[in-house]
Amino acid sequence: MFDFDVLYKPARLNQAADALSRRPRTTSSNPLITHSDFVSVAKLSILPTELQHTTVDCELNAITCETSECLTFSSYSKDQFREFQLKDPEFFSPRKFWNEGRKPVAGDDNLPNDPETKLLLREWDKLLEKEELLYRSCDGNDQLLLPKVLRSEVLSACHDDTGHQGHKRTIALVKTRCYWPKFAKDVTEYCDQCDRCTRAKIPPKIREPLRHMMASRPNELLAIDFTLIERDACGKENALIVV
Repeated sequence: MFDFDVLYKPARLNQAADALSRRPRTTSSNPLITHSDFVSVAKLSILPTELQHTTVDCELNAITCETSECLTFSSYSKDQFREFQLKDPEFFSPRKFWNEGRKPVAGDDNLPNDPETKLLLREWDKLLEKEELLYRSCDGNDQLLLPKVLRSEVLSACHDDTGHQGHKRTIALVKTRCYWPKFAKDVTEYCDQCDRCTRAKIPPKIREPLRHMMASRPNELLAIDFTLIERDACGKENALIVV
């Protein structure tokens, strides 16, 4: 059916195929696409005539962009953030010490009794102020001190809006943006109480407990095993044990 002969060729002699596969690709003398090439390709478009536009030559000198004020809260202004921090009772004492320019020390009569505020004051050396907003510097990130009124929104944005990730990833997302005392605990509780995550969890399989095999008559249950014993005078050493 096919007019050819199959011949065996040793690998050390079969160099033609290997040489062809290693042949370098020739580089074009003009690898860049010119404007005329682009126009010729654009004319092949199958778009309707009313949607086709002629190309226009233009030069771009600079690109300007504005960064959002907050990655998590693009709908709030900095003035609103300042108001939220000033009205939050947890931040009242830290803000007072900060405005007075003195570090809180043990035995100070103005130290608060609130445990969350005490935890925040322990981070005093990491606090900084930018544009009248208090931040906490940690691992190269400036974390905004987040008031209570915004924490539920942050938890929803970092957990619900990012695919309902687990505790560790949600904590990492919050940590790069903001800070408040015991935020890791709040994130864990939020993830545990998430209705969608709870319904998506697969319930554990209940295994059947192990029971003894009961026999009702002789030889109903047999256990067979092969073992190797010391060789006897006949040269036999394999034994079949049946119980």
